[in-house]
Amino acid sequence: MCRAVDEKECATAEELLAELSSGAPAYRGLRSLWAFRGHGNDHDYKLVPAALRHQRTNPIRLGHTFNVKFSPLATKAEQVQAEYDLLREYYWSVDAQGLPIPEDGQLLRSPEGRRPLRAKMRAHPWPLAELRSFMALAQQYGIPTRLLDWTDRPLIAAYFAAREAAQGLKENRIQKNGQPVTRLAVWSINVDWVLFEAWPSQGAETPPVLVITAPRASNPNLNAQGGIFIAESVDPKDADQTLRPEPFNEIVAQRWKSIGSRDPVMRHLTMPVTEAGKLLRLLYEEDVSAATVYPGFKGVADSMTERQFWDKPVRLSYWLPK
Repeated sequence: MCRAVDEKECATAEELLAELSSGAPAYRGLRSLWAFRGHGNDHDYKLVPAALRHQRTNPIRLGHTFNVKFSPLATKAEQVQAEYDLLREYYWSVDAQGLPIPEDGQLLRSPEGRRPLRAKMRAHPWPLAELRSFMALAQQYGIPTRLLDWTDRPLIAAYFAAREAAQGLKENRIQKNGQPVTRLAVWSINVDWVLFEAWPSQGAETPPVLVITAPRASNPNLNAQGGIFIAESVDPKDADQTLRPEPFNEIVAQRWKSIGSRDPVMRHLTMPVTEAGKLLRLLYEEDVSAATVYPGFKGVADSMTERQFWDKPVRLSYWLPK
């Protein structure tokens, strides 16, 4: 029986890498049309963006500094307002440090710019097109938004999953909400299906699910990580509705069924966390490590630190002694 999500349990790091390769049958020679996302805990992690996530132990803070609200809020209108307030404060904080802002203009800089922007927020789906590049920047640097991070490079997703799982094992963080963390995961989604079959744009109309990119030239991390973003938009006509965040894979499964798709459009690959150290080592051999994911001096230093997680020591260069 065909389903929207193809589930596969991999036993080893080598098997996971084989399932992510361009030759894996599941991608039918079209892996370039897919995006990937990895995380180190598959037990209770859900594909919900940070701004919509409910966490008991570490609540997600929205709104602005002096009017903090915790996600998710009661209605869609309240949620959008809190996301906007946080984004606007981050905008001014970034600008105060003289840092470049993608697609910068006067929209957030002056009352005459903000008034039409606020009017547009009441009439057009959120997030507004004018703010999406900056929202992607904010998401990349840890500000909670409704964007869900993906990458067009499968080994980058595998790296994030392996690093999180290996570090958790090293620090004995093997319990999550009272349950053992036993498997990491790499998700993938057919972006071509999202854009042109599931939620195609109809002229100037904003689709319910957006695929968002941001300028990479001014963001070395985004460029190195092949970052793209997917978000569920909010129609202003639904502003007063109760907010009920759904995991993205469930949104996809509902749409997949409603339009009569046949082939799986998502994959959910899992692997024992005990294989995470080996996976990190194998990824290093493919030139994927903190040094390449976070380009710069700090990334190189971090790549040396993460070698402690490897399953075995390896001689890395002819310049280094045996």
